[in-house]
Amino acid sequence: MEAELPPTISKQLKHSLAQYHMWNTDTPLTREPSVIKQLSGGLSNYNFLVEAEQKFVLRIDGIDTTTLGLSRHSEWVVLHRVAEAGLAPTPRYYNPDIKVLVVDYLAPEPNRAANAEDIATFFKHLHSIPPIRFKLDLPQRIRRYEHHLTRHFKEVERTLKPFARRLEKYLEVINSDRTPATLCHNDLNPSNRIFFKSSLWAIDWEYAASGNPWFDIAVAFYSDELTNEDLKKKFLISYLEEKNNFDESMRKIQLYSIVYTYLEILWNVVALKRLPEDKDLTVLDKCLEIGV
Repeated sequence: MEAELPPTISKQLKHSLAQYHMWNTDTPLTREPSVIKQLSGGLSNYNFLVEAEQKFVLRIDGIDTTTLGLSRHSEWVVLHRVAEAGLAPTPRYYNPDIKVLVVDYLAPEPNRAANAEDIATFFKHLHSIPPIRFKLDLPQRIRRYEHHLTRHFKEVERTLKPFARRLEKYLEVINSDRTPATLCHNDLNPSNRIFFKSSLWAIDWEYAASGNPWFDIAVAFYSDELTNEDLKKKFLISYLEEKNNFDESMRKIQLYSIVYTYLEILWNVVALKRLPEDKDLTVLDKCLEIGV
């Protein structure tokens, strides 16, 4: 397996495994962990299942965190908070020099998918945890990605410019939104959710930050293609614990879904060099047309 990895990644993997004595485990490891397999599913990083006395997930950066506006230090801080709250695997090791993170491996329960109430309960718990200093400023994140397109993907930038103009009015609404900031995952799609010991847990917290909880929820709605009105109501009644403010809440979810649709297209270009397809632009056009 290692022979198939880029040389730099292979070197980082060996180095991080050799430093097992620095991993903050409940019981000190007595031997260097061995690699069981490379995990699939990660779009932008290299993830490995490794084992010594227990199993861990070892992640090596495959992205430029500066370009994407991420903070690995803040992610490390968040992981400790959410692990203590029973929402995420326990972090064990972080080395910014070799861009490595190690967390406990949680074996997911097979054939178990989260329903609307499960996700609402998770968000209620997460959004009650005190926020951190690192914040997700959505307009600023969008500007950062657009600037990258201007420098490296001029044709894509020209294609998206008409959509960017139409998005401006929604960004103005976001700037006036006074919803208190909470701790947010910001990428709670189905691949980042698992059931472990009958509870819903989240993995891949690299986009976590303090931010608007309605954006956090909108990402989950969008990723799950949650369009059924009854499911939306079940989610909101569970999350809000009341039937009031349903219409206002739905407007905010719609608003942040529009912004996320555009941001996801930008992210695919910046992080993965994946150019937008006609179907992506059609979805974005439809979102901007419907509005809020």
